[in-house]
Amino acid sequence: MRKYLLFAGHNFYPKGGFDDFRTDFDSEEAAENWFNLFPDRISDLYIDHWGQIVDRDTFKIVKRLAHSVL
Repeated sequence: MRKYLLFAGHNFYPKGGFDDFRTDFDSEEAAENWFNLFPDRISDLYIDHWGQIVDRDTFKIVKRLAHSVL
């Protein structure tokens, strides 16, 4: 498993815990880039979504993300 874990979901339908895990990355930047494409990867609905990048070694959130599509 790579160092950075991305957890993400739609604001209206969070699953909770590891059910919101999407994938892992070698860098924070790669995780954030994936997150910015998140609506297209999950569904055709463009609604608000959230994300957290977690450092696998410390289990600390290193970045909180939010995106709103109108």
